[in-house]
Amino acid sequence: MAPECPTDSTRLLIRLIIRMKIGDHRKMFEDNKIFQRQFIDLMSHFNDLQIHDICYDEDEITRCAKNCLELPSTDTLLEIYGKLLTNSFAITDDYLSNVGVGIYLSTSILNHSCAPNAVVGFNGTDQTVYALLDIPEVRVDKICISYIDVALPSWMRRELLWDRFFFYCHCHWCDDYARYIDHLTAFLEQFGAKPENTVKLPRVPHGCYMLHIFGDF
Repeated sequence: MAPECPTDSTRLLIRLIIRMKIGDHRKMFEDNKIFQRQFIDLMSHFNDLQIHDICYDEDEITRCAKNCLELPSTDTLLEIYGKLLTNSFAITDDYLSNVGVGIYLSTSILNHSCAPNAVVGFNGTDQTVYALLDIPEVRVDKICISYIDVALPSWMRRELLWDRFFFYCHCHWCDDYARYIDHLTAFLEQFGAKPENTVKLPRVPHGCYMLHIFGDF
């Protein structure tokens, strides 16, 4: 019988608990002052988690910790989980298949847009931010990435963003173009076309990167 393997999220949650115990949650991981951030700066959405009855897998966490790791209080554990849930990145390989999950403090500060001007990519666990458009001023409030698959219809994107990140998207792609795209997608689906084949993402220009980041947690 194969041993039970905890999920990526559970393993990351255990690592976060250990890192907090040694004080890394107050450590600054980025030299660039524009993107400097600590783990304690992250939003946990604690109240939202309670309202929507979202919680970590308590049995799996307890089984992984066993007698070798003292778990924090239930509220503290939920706060850590909330930060993980809303700030973690799926680490992908060259074929965009998910191979893990990690927290990158510098890029977790970037806002979402369904029409992003930047995208993140991975080389192993190293994360790089690539510019999709010309961004004259490198400021946190001027750089947007997409938290979800932008090829999805606007109603589905908004639903996914609300369910995981607890906000309703009002980017111009949703507000100005969603009705047209959704009608076009519905029209094309009548002829057997799939949504992912009707909306194409622009290619990332090679070598046009703004920020190179190593995994923080």
